[in-house]
Amino acid sequence: MLDELMSRVRMYAIGLLFAAVPCIATAQIILFDIEANPKAWAQAIAGMPVLGSWDLSTLPDFGVSSMEGPLTSAGGGPIPPGFIPSIVHIDSSRFFPSEPITLAFIGPSANGSDNTENAIVPNQAQDSFNIFFSTVVGGFAFDAISCSLCAGSLGVINITILDDLGTKTVFERVAAPSSGHLYGLVGKKSRRISAVNLSYPGADPLDPNHYFPGIQGATTVIASTKSNR
Repeated sequence: MLDELMSRVRMYAIGLLFAAVPCIATAQIILFDIEANPKAWAQAIAGMPVLGSWDLSTLPDFGVSSMEGPLTSAGGGPIPPGFIPSIVHIDSSRFFPSEPITLAFIGPSANGSDNTENAIVPNQAQDSFNIFFSTVVGGFAFDAISCSLCAGSLGVINITILDDLGTKTVFERVAAPSSGHLYGLVGKKSRRISAVNLSYPGADPLDPNHYFPGIQGATTVIASTKSNR
């Protein structure tokens, strides 16, 4: 119980950092478009061990369901215990703090979403999507999505990374169609990744459109080494 409380306090604090720290571009976190250049990604993580991974496509079709976050290795919704690595906590940033349901699970059978694999997204349209690491990591690979079929959507998201020094790196308006797009993040030299946030550019809580930035399919967490590239 105490561990769960401390975990929630830590994630709340990181959420405040995402909201309050000025956006600082830094070459210490590198974004790789894995689909465009898989060789460059393979070279960047060569020799870096995998800390954990999961593949939502190996689970039965989610259909549509939701849960109160965070999603951890304890499981929740359609996610069985032990499926998510123990160092990973997933939740959304709540625009309305009283809203208890923070995560939605969308399967490819769901009408109107058009994702090609099982996906996890914020439950509320105005919320962003967070992946927290209980220990800093050297790299992270994921299949980013948004509801590109939703009215007014551009099929793009912002990717914000919080590093171990509390600095934010923001990659703006990167492609995230409903069919997904593979990205990789690596910290250079001694820089490590503490958390990753996916958001829709200029999201307005009064906007009637729904974008739901999130992840689908396979995800990999990569350990840091003494000399990340």
